[in-house]
Amino acid sequence: MFPIALATVASGLGFYVPVSALFLLSRGQSLSDIFIFETILGASILVAEVPSGIVADRIDRRWVIIAGFGFNAVAETLFALAGPHLAFSVSFALSGMGIAMLTGALDAYIYDALGSAAEDRGVGVWGHLSSLELTAGVIASACGGLLAAVDITWPAIATAVAASIGALATGLLPAQPTGTSSPTRESESSLDQLRQGVVLLFSTPILLHVVAASGACFCPASSSWQDFLGFECRGGGVG
Repeated sequence: MFPIALATVASGLGFYVPVSALFLLSRGQSLSDIFIFETILGASILVAEVPSGIVADRIDRRWVIIAGFGFNAVAETLFALAGPHLAFSVSFALSGMGIAMLTGALDAYIYDALGSAAEDRGVGVWGHLSSLELTAGVIASACGGLLAAVDITWPAIATAVAASIGALATGLLPAQPTGTSSPTRESESSLDQLRQGVVLLFSTPILLHVVAASGACFCPASSSWQDFLGFECRGGGVG
């Protein structure tokens, strides 16, 4: 479990979290743009959730986990280097896809890796991983504030480096082939999962509303927030 623990800690080192809005403003983005980015993130998670689960059930989950952390590393690197609106949009979309890939696949990998001890040790393992991620986040937030005091870009760069280390760590995971069900049964199961997901999505439009509204707090009175913070975006910088 060491590679998973290392990857979890590394991905939890979000140094830019406490200054993410200020960083985006410094790159010429507005608070309304931040709302759009958050919506893209939620939408990409929603769109990729079912397909990534189907893929994880059909191939070695190790590759799905590697891809999930890899997408996260690419997203964080692009976030640190991005300038145009489109680049940030792609970064948030990739991040959402990475989150969707890891949802379920990581838990399933851990559960199967524990074997017969899964029932007894599973809760403890997941609890420890959650604690590690939370601790990493708290430490990173404190350090991120100090880095931002020197240069607003440094927290984003540090986060990208940490995410890349986490992605590399998953390469140490042992293979975990899927079950031995017949191809026909796997196909039927996958199609059923996809159908159920599509039916749930379109029969419950509130899900789409939640995704769209999740970042709405960034939009109201954006100009008043900019006045309060003393920021005004001009020419790709903070003036």
